[in-house]
Amino acid sequence: MPSPGAGPAIEAPAGLALRPVQPEEQRAYSTVIRRAFGAPLPTDEELAVSREVTEFDRTLAFFDGPEMVATAGIFSYEITVPGGALPCGGVTRVSVLSTHRRRGLLTAMMRRQLDDMHERGEPLAALYASEAPIYGRFGYGLASFQASLEIQRSHVAFAKKLSGNGRLTLVDVPTAVPAFGRVWEQARRSQPGMLRLDERWIRNHLADKRITIYASGGLSHFTAGYPWRFYRGPFGYGCISEDFDRKILQWIADGQASKLAELSSAELLDHGEIELRSWIVLAGAVGSVPGRVLAYEPLYRGLMGMAVAEWPLNVAMV
Repeated sequence: MPSPGAGPAIEAPAGLALRPVQPEEQRAYSTVIRRAFGAPLPTDEELAVSREVTEFDRTLAFFDGPEMVATAGIFSYEITVPGGALPCGGVTRVSVLSTHRRRGLLTAMMRRQLDDMHERGEPLAALYASEAPIYGRFGYGLASFQASLEIQRSHVAFAKKLSGNGRLTLVDVPTAVPAFGRVWEQARRSQPGMLRLDERWIRNHLADKRITIYASGGLSHFTAGYPWRFYRGPFGYGCISEDFDRKILQWIADGQASKLAELSSAELLDHGEIELRSWIVLAGAVGSVPGRVLAYEPLYRGLMGMAVAEWPLNVAMV
């Protein structure tokens, strides 16, 4: 990359225009990003949530005539570093449609962004890279590592004994925003790498968003791989406990899915329901919302009771 201030050395490809996005172009801007990443198109609710944190003067988009074909953006952050905090440009929403790749659009947007941050006096630029090898040629380097560990609960304990004096309270979003903001601000001052987030960002993270809760696993089944050495029930290989399956589905239809959590491990084992635990977790999330049982079939050819159910949470949670 040329040194800061040499932005004109990297020009937009002929026939394309690079400029910030206007507020009325937000839907097109978000649509290009979603298409580039293969994600669903933005809803009105998602656009409203995003609008509050979008700094339109720090967005960029390439236009091929009237069509937007590439995007980029920056969030104005303050990041904690050892000994204090510094301004930081949070690079985000970088995308190029497949129809316009390999034409220098990304390089031109990166150059424009770095020039902008230099002019604003931001000494740091940071991003989460969808593909890490992309950004090294623009001066970005590895800042931190991330790891995920799964440990059985029986093998872990708190490092310090807990007092048990805390209290949990359910609150609505207007109440949660300032409370969460205070906790975040207290923590981020002593943790390098954390960002200062004002109430706009807290509202963004707590905003209502569409989610899908999914649980899979067959109902009653007694297959060759069943844990027979622990089994003491009345069924054998290839059987299906139809009555027990139907009782479970009736609980779901009646909004009593919480009863699933009352089943003992012995009951699950006796009736071939060893895969029901994922359904139990889902039941804890949906609560007393009645489910719609769409199908049930004791599929002896497949050695399994098969069912499909859905919970209309968008109706029940209004």
